[in-house]
This record gives sequence, structure tokens and C-alpha cells, in this order.
Amino acid sequence: MLAQKVIRSYAVIVQMVTGANPSSLVLFEYENALDVASDSVKKELVSVKFRANGLVVSYPIHRKGLKILREYVQFRDWYLDDGVCKYLFFTDIGSSGERSKPTPLRGDFQTRLNSQLKGKLIDPSIKTISATKARKYKSIVLKSIGIPVSDAAKALNHSENMNGIAYSHPSGGDMRGQLSKFWGSVRAYASEVKITDGDAGHLKRTAVGHCDDFGDPLSKEEVPPIEPDCKKQFGCLYCEHYVCHADDDDIHKLFSLRYVIEAVRAVSPEFGKADELFQGLCVWIEFILKEIQRKYPQLEEKISVYRHKVYDLGLLTPYWESRLSRYEEIGVIL
Repeated sequence: MLAQKVIRSYAVIVQMVTGANPSSLVLFEYENALDVASDSVKKELVSVKFRANGLVVSYPIHRKGLKILREYVQFRDWYLDDGVCKYLFFTDIGSSGERSKPTPLRGDFQTRLNSQLKGKLIDPSIKTISATKARKYKSIVLKSIGIPVSDAAKALNHSENMNGIAYSHPSGGDMRGQLSKFWGSVRAYASEVKITDGDAGHLKRTAVGHCDDFGDPLSKEEVPPIEPDCKKQFGCLYCEHYVCHADDDDIHKLFSLRYVIEAVRAVSPEFGKADELFQGLCVWIEFILKEIQRKYPQLEEKISVYRHKVYDLGLLTPYWESRLSRYEEIGVIL
């Protein structure tokens, strides 16, 4: 079991230094894991190639990061002791606790490791560094040392457009333009939004807030941009039963939702349709946040904190973190 913690720990470190999505990292193959590409992006950086699910991906890492990767490969070879496993990172402990045939790590390896170590080797107050946060930080650092945006995007295996939208703070001009264009329609039913700081025990928690009649969606408008559907999350804010609880949790959910829809909207091949669906929703989210601040001035600092956490640090709620990784994995926002 200790060896599995070591493997997961190295996986977390390699994820951070490469900026790889966890869903891709767990599929990295062992063969040629230390191949260094010739197209290094800067003198102190090297590009390391991995094969994952039949595709070859390349990530630039610092030479010290390459040293860590080599350390892990040495540990892996020692642990397997002439055994064979296709994947670079793996688990070979079954539910019974006995060693079994190696299989790829689960995508939530970081969460599982953190839960195992918190309160033991890791202070409970230390926050987990999410994959999105690590990827965003890598993008910022690469650009800060003079790497062009095109190369920073290539380093994270996504487009320049994606890099500019999801890995940097949206411009004030863009946000003001959105607010100006849609504010009139938002005001039409602005007073109807349910924002409360009371007991939420009777409400159903959702990925975007709370619901006071889950399973019975009812649109606020005759023809909403996104039809409310309890099996999905994007239409909840257009539903009569949507309730926003004025607290850290729902504020974080709203910023996380907006972060994801801005990323999807900006790089959708059907830009007009995506813009029609999501631009109003972005403004509606901003309005709800402003209403929270107006009704509960003591939360103004909290709103600023979560805006910073999401847009500057890339720290989304677990649900939207998972959604963003999934969208990147299937190519929606790559």
C-alpha cells in the first residue's frame, strides 16, 4: 500500500510539471517515457514525449522535472522487479488489499491520495492543488519567461484561443460589452431571483446552487435561451425553482459555471449558436453575484476572493473541474 502512495505522489508531481490533464496522464505509457524531443521550447526546458491511448503528446518540463521523472522510473522498475505494465502510472492493489494485475490509476488519484495523507503527512489546512490550477499556473509561468502564447498553448496541448480564454482572466472590456448588451433583458425578471441566507436544509443542492422543487423544472420565460432540465445544469438559472444561497459554496459554484461556459463558448465551432446560448447566461450569473453583494454587503470580500480563486488560480468546484477536464478530453475546448 505504501508503494501505491509513492506512485500516486509521483503522478501528482508529474501532472504539475507537465500540465497534463489527469485523464490523459493516467494513460501515459511506460515505453519511451523518457524520450526527450528535439523541439525544446527554451534552453532550460526540455520536451518529453508520452504515448497515451495511441496518441503521442509532448510536454515541455524543466530539467529538474525531468530528473524527478527519471527518479520515478527507477522506483517503478525496482517495484515491478521484472514485472510488466503498459502504463507509466498504475495500481496493482485490489479491493481485498492483495496485489493484483496492474491497471491504470483512476482519474481521481490526486483526491484519493490527498484523503489518505491529510492529517497524517499533510496538514489538514493545506488545500489541494487542482489539475486546472496547475495547468493555469504553468501557462502563466511559461508566458512570464518569454514563451509565446502559441508555444504555451502547444505545451498544454490545446489551442491559442483556449489558452487565452480559460487560462487568463477575461478582459474588463469584454465583460462590460456583455453586460451592456444583455442588461435590459436581465432586469426584466431580476427582482424574481431567489437569493437567501436562511436555512437551506429543505433545498436540493445542485452544481449551480440550490433548488426548491427538484424534478419539476419550470421556465421563467416562454422561450428561454436554455430550457431548464433537472438532468442538466446549464438551464437551472432560467428556472423558477432556482435558489441561490448567499454563502461561499454557491458563490464558488456560480464563478465555476461561468468559467466553464466562457471556455466552451469562446472556442465552439458554431460560435453564433454558442454565443446565443451562453452570453446571456454569463451576464445573468454576474447579476446574481451583484445582487448577493447588494443584499448582503458583508459578502463583498467573499465574492472578490472566489473571483480570484476561479479566474486567477483556476480553482473550480469539483463538479465543474471534472466537467472542464472532460470537455478538454473529448476536444470540446481544446
